[in-house]
This record gives sequence, structure tokens and C-alpha cells, in this order.
Amino acid sequence: GLKTWRQQLHGTADFETSRAILRGLYNVRDAIRNVRRPGSIGIEGDPQPGQDPEAARYIASWNHVQAARRELDVALVEGEVAWGDALKEPDRQLAMHVNKLYLAVRHYIISRDNPRDNSIFDRRTDGPLVWGEDDGSYDKKLVEIIESFKQVVKPHMKK
Repeated sequence: GLKTWRQQLHGTADFETSRAILRGLYNVRDAIRNVRRPGSIGIEGDPQPGQDPEAARYIASWNHVQAARRELDVALVEGEVAWGDALKEPDRQLAMHVNKLYLAVRHYIISRDNPRDNSIFDRRTDGPLVWGEDDGSYDKKLVEIIESFKQVVKPHMKK
């Protein structure tokens, strides 16, 4: 009776935590893909007077990445409570990967605000990353990171 109930309760909590982490990961992935999609439909920035509309769009779409990341962080705390440090390394890799895109987007926005100063934005390295025109390596690495999360999370969904 009581032992079975505890096992069921623990299994349900593990399943819900796993599900929340995966949902958070997929939301981060989708938000990142929207940032990298030039002229994304459905994400409109509200430019301030004198602000570049394209820069406003990137800022607005980056806000979606931040919101998705916050949702994931809450789920990861639950995962840490339940499973310890097993998700620390995948989380560190994700943070570094997202930051790489953030810096490229930031450089792009700064370069649009200061067209005469092209020293901060490198069109050869930052451009393809921002515009999603690279060889697919950024997205491929993102998928690898998500898979590393899944290796930890999926077994907890079967208990």
C-alpha cells in the first residue's frame, strides 16, 4: 500500500520534471531558430523613434529566447533537486552555445546602430550565425546538446 503509493508519487514527479525540462529545451530551441530566421513572421519588434526596425525585431525575438531560458531554468532546478548534478554539464554547454549567438546578434545590432564602425561585427563569422546561413553547424550542435539532456532525462520518464 504505502510503499506502492510512494513509488508512484516519485515516478509521477520524475515524469513531470522530465517533461518540463524537455518542454523548456524545445522552447529554447524554437526561440533560437526564430532569432536566426531572417524576417521572422510573427515576431515584430516595436521600434522606438529612430530605432532600426530590424534591430527591434532581433531584440524582440531575443526576448523570447530569454523567456524560454527562464522557463527551462526553473525546470532544471527541479531536476537538480530530484537527480543531483547530472544536468549541470549539458546546461553549461547550452549556456555557452546560446551565448555565442547572443554575442553575434548583439554585435549585429551595434553595427546597425553604428554603420561606420564595422569592427565589432564580422560578416564572415557573425553574419552566417545571426542569419542562419551557416553550414548548419550551429543548429547541429544545438541538437547534440539537447540529446545530451535527453540521455539524462528520458530514463526518468519510464519509472
